[in-house]
Amino acid sequence: MAVTGARGLLGSRLIARLAAAGWTDRLLALDLRPSGGVPHRQVDLAAPGVDRVLLELLKTEGIEAVVHLALPSDPGRDRARRQRLESQGTLALLSACSAAGVKHVVMRSYTALYGAHPDNPELIDEDQPLRADPGLAWASHKIEAEQHAAAFARRHPEMTVSVLRFAPILGRGVQGFYPRLLERQRVLLPAGGDPQLQLLHPDDALDALERCLERRPPGPLNVAPSATVPLRRALELCDRPVLDVPAGLLRLSAALAWGVGLGGSPGGFVDYVRYSCVADGRRARRVLGFDPRYRSREALASWLAERRGARRQLSPPRGRPAR
Repeated sequence: MAVTGARGLLGSRLIARLAAAGWTDRLLALDLRPSGGVPHRQVDLAAPGVDRVLLELLKTEGIEAVVHLALPSDPGRDRARRQRLESQGTLALLSACSAAGVKHVVMRSYTALYGAHPDNPELIDEDQPLRADPGLAWASHKIEAEQHAAAFARRHPEMTVSVLRFAPILGRGVQGFYPRLLERQRVLLPAGGDPQLQLLHPDDALDALERCLERRPPGPLNVAPSATVPLRRALELCDRPVLDVPAGLLRLSAALAWGVGLGGSPGGFVDYVRYSCVADGRRARRVLGFDPRYRSREALASWLAERRGARRQLSPPRGRPAR
């Protein structure tokens, strides 16, 4: 089995789980840097000709399953490279997998690709279109990757393509829009905005990946807890004060800050603190036999406990000066 994005949070933890289960000799980590503990090959999915490199690797190693996790949760400032990595890189990987006779590809995706809109249904199932803001490159490149996956699944029925659309993951070491939002000293929100959030614990994401590798379901599946938590309640639990700002002004200021290299996220992410984007996870429960162990509020509580514990460990004991 090969894993792209092996140095990322999900990739490194999945490899550790599989290695602990005795898969060490059957794992291949594909990333720019070694992930440790398992065989590694340096691969840049954004590089020209990477499809040929991948084809040779997959055939030489006799790979039958690939887990494609190299679709980062954090927005990137180099838009051209991200497009090569996520859209073209996914296309190159799928082409190589098909030519090498790979039987199963599991691709990471995001429920955020449905978009945050005022007319969203209460629960968004997998048959709904992916209609995130087309001006938000973070989403558009991933939607292109999903389109490549769907096209390959149609043209190559001998290769099962599974797409796991994860709700926002919140846990130790996770990078992304919501962890940054919950860490801010003061949070600006669009006036009246209080969307429902789905927060997925990393252990639940890994459980879903393992079950997907075992059962090999075709097509997309939402991986999300059924219970949500209102954004303002989540911020209250994190002791984060909120300042209401007109939505248009907030979006403009976020876009300007991002443009000059100061903001943490592009302006298009403002929609996700204004409108709900709640995915229906019932298909994954039925097809994978998967039920998240953590509800959204429990995932938040676990993350908060880890952060507070880490801060206590970093703080010097009382009565002793910090060195």
